[in-house]
Amino acid sequence: IQRVTGNALHEEYEKRIFEPLKLADSYVEFKEEPRGETRLSHAYYGGLDINANVNTSFDWGGGGIVSTLDDLNTFYRALLRGQLFESQATLDTMLAGTRYEERWNYGFGIKRMMINGHTFYGHPGAYSCDAYYCPDADVSVVLTINQMDSRDRKENLRTQAVDIVLPERD
Repeated sequence: IQRVTGNALHEEYEKRIFEPLKLADSYVEFKEEPRGETRLSHAYYGGLDINANVNTSFDWGGGGIVSTLDDLNTFYRALLRGQLFESQATLDTMLAGTRYEERWNYGFGIKRMMINGHTFYGHPGAYSCDAYYCPDADVSVVLTINQMDSRDRKENLRTQAVDIVLPERD
């Protein structure tokens, strides 16, 4: 992205995603000043505060975006409604998916997951933050539990949230 545009990655995020979608509480950690009224929620692995010991950007473009649950919801809804790309083919390519497990596929940064017979698209953050959207039902599930070693609990919470708002589909 930087080579093609001549701009820093965080500047392109701002120009192409954060500003158009009015994601006022989203920013790239270590590249921009923190935004919003809410304090940064720390992630833990057991009792270890990951934020105090790890650069959240991992490999630069592979993470480091700090956001609120509301901004994540706005982003995934816009993405999956086709509001971020000029060509529908770009989104279709992202969603095409590669076989990973029987119950969900993983494409270019997007997972397709079946929950109660409904198709959700989204991504789990590294720190037990999930953001998924079901375009057919217009339902989002965005959550965080701030424990990296809690995958089963996170998955149970996500399924329970869907159970509340969407009945199981045959």
